[in-house]
Amino acid sequence: MNPREKRILRWALLFLAPNLSGFLIFTSLPVFFSFGLAFFQWDTFSAPRFIGFDNFIRLLTDPKLWFYLYNTVFLMIGLPLSIGGSLILAIVLSQKLRGIIVYRTVFYLPTVTNGVALFLLWKWLYNPKYGLVNSVLLPILSWPYFSLAVRVTILLLIGLVLKSLAHKAKSERPAQVLFALLSAFALYWVIIGPYVYGGFWAWLSGRLPLLAGLNSIDDLPNWLSSSVDLGWLSWLGLEQAAYWAKTAIIFMGIWASMGGGNMILYLAALANVPEELYEASDIDGASKWQQFWHITWPMIAPTTFFICVMSIIGGLQGGFEIAYLMTNGGPGKDGDNTVTLGYYIYRSAFENLEFGYAAAVAWFMFVIIFTITLFNWRFGRGAVN
Repeated sequence: MNPREKRILRWALLFLAPNLSGFLIFTSLPVFFSFGLAFFQWDTFSAPRFIGFDNFIRLLTDPKLWFYLYNTVFLMIGLPLSIGGSLILAIVLSQKLRGIIVYRTVFYLPTVTNGVALFLLWKWLYNPKYGLVNSVLLPILSWPYFSLAVRVTILLLIGLVLKSLAHKAKSERPAQVLFALLSAFALYWVIIGPYVYGGFWAWLSGRLPLLAGLNSIDDLPNWLSSSVDLGWLSWLGLEQAAYWAKTAIIFMGIWASMGGGNMILYLAALANVPEELYEASDIDGASKWQQFWHITWPMIAPTTFFICVMSIIGGLQGGFEIAYLMTNGGPGKDGDNTVTLGYYIYRSAFENLEFGYAAAVAWFMFVIIFTITLFNWRFGRGAVN
């Protein structure tokens, strides 16, 4: 290495030093410290005591840990909707429209806003008496034919799916017959059936909580802190109104993530799709839907794969801030209905002063995330390529 290259290297290391120092002090050292701490019992008031693998054995037999893991996975149900919403927004905002820069800025602004402010805003939106959410839902749920409309919609959607499958099988006439029969059956079921076979409907509702919920909507949920057993909670097959807190958090998460970084990544991916492909497909007579499935979707597949992997990692790690601010981990019988693994680590360390056990739970969460990520990269990359 000549003197000039050495001088360049010294300057490069000098500029990298602040970032590297911060990484070593605030990331690397705490990681190694937490790994060692997982083998000790320490409450900060007494000297650490080595206990071997006791913390790991305890977490494997801790029923709360598995319940909180269930909470974490449950709150990730909204990931497909948020990713799909980001893609739809990106497609709309990639069009050549007047003032498109303003629209992009408006949709991205919530990401710039402090998360605490957004959580408090949504907490007010979910207020059972004065919140905007219940104020909008009340006229809809008060409609006397709401239950009937939901049943008809569900069955017609099933009919459309079956019709599409039959059409793809190159059997257009059977598809039309199938759709007509299913529509007639749906009409009979939701209008005549309950009167003629009320007992059958009651029997079916008892085995399908969703259907039972359609017959018992009579109140609005106290979204974040209700302890009242409302009948329409049967929509989700749950027995306590406290579970609406999870649903409320999922809705808020979908809204918050649709216009964020995922939308920006999709906008960049859509901008890199060659226009020549669309022009050639226009000449061949392809529809917009065909262009999306055969051009756009394959071209943005790597971006979708990356977004899915990062969203899963973030979902397994997250949930602490939103649950802490909006529900304080509750509601529920034990006040832990929205506690996630990240929140459990916080409670174990800073509320129960079990720092060793909290470190063990953190490494347990790392193993889960690392395993799922390896699985995604192993099998997902092949599908994308």
